[in-house]
Amino acid sequence: MTDILLHIVTDDPAFAAMEVLQCRPAEVPLWAKLVSDPKRILALPKGAKCIGIMHSMRPHLTLAHCAWLERQERNDLARGLTDQEIDIYRDWVRRGHTLTPPSGDRNPAPAQSAPPTAPPAPATDHITPLPPAVEPSKPKQPRWK
Repeated sequence: MTDILLHIVTDDPAFAAMEVLQCRPAEVPLWAKLVSDPKRILALPKGAKCIGIMHSMRPHLTLAHCAWLERQERNDLARGLTDQEIDIYRDWVRRGHTLTPPSGDRNPAPAQSAPPTAPPAPATDHITPLPPAVEPSKPKQPRWK
C-alpha cells in the first residue's frame, strides 16, 4: 500500500480531481486520495497533508464543507508539501498521469484514456428557416400627441 501524499478534501470529487490532478476520480494516483465523506474528513489522521476544494458557500454549506471547517479548527493537519512532493506532483501532471507512485511501487495509476474529441457539429438539415419579418401595414402612431 502506498502512503497517501495528499488528501484532497472536497464536496465535488469530479471537479476537484480535474482541478488538482487533471484527471477523473477513477484515475487518481495511488499517492493521492479524494475525501468527500464528512465522517472520513473528520477521521483524517493528525498531520495528514490536505488541501480543500469546496464549492458550497454560506449559508448553504454541504456537510463535507462543514466537516472540513471543523477539521481546520482543530489545526492538526499539515500545511504545504515538501520540494520532493511538489516534484512528484509536477511529474504526474507533466507525464500525462502515468508516473510510478513515490514509494517505488511498480503499479502505476491508471493511464488517462484518450482525450475527448470535439463534439460533432450539429446537423442543420432539420432546421426550417424562419419566415421573413412582416412589415406592419400602418405606420406606428406616437403614443402621445
